[in-house]
Amino acid sequence: MSLTRNVITGLLGVGIVSAGALALDNTVRNDAGEIVEAGELGVFSLRVGDCVRDLVGTEYEVSEGQGVPCSEAHNYEVFYETFFQDYSIFEINRVAEDVCQAPFESYVGIPYEESRYFITFLTPTAQSYEEGDREVTCLLHNELKTVEFGSARNSRE
Repeated sequence: MSLTRNVITGLLGVGIVSAGALALDNTVRNDAGEIVEAGELGVFSLRVGDCVRDLVGTEYEVSEGQGVPCSEAHNYEVFYETFFQDYSIFEINRVAEDVCQAPFESYVGIPYEESRYFITFLTPTAQSYEEGDREVTCLLHNELKTVEFGSARNSRE
């Protein structure tokens, strides 16, 4: 499988990002799957609830990030993931914004429009799509993508 994926940065801007190693996860997780010790975390290894800092790459391409406990400084938090087996790559990219916005309230505790957080989402590139990638990963961040401490889950912010 190709290790390349797209990411749409925020609901108003668009960027393209490449993903990291398919199974890269050098973090230490507890029995609940939460990161308890920081480590390299490939974009394909992200899980709901993961907090990530320092995405590696350019403005348009990343390969991995530093997965950290949410109590530590981080820029992004994964709040939803889904797969679209019967969608074309163009359909996935078109519906990803709505797909990510819908579960936002149940994760954060307030509607997206009332929150201080913004949404970024990862989608397949043409190459990874051809190799079977159908995943959309939804992340939240603050307006400037500066560091946060603590999880946004049920924060009502």
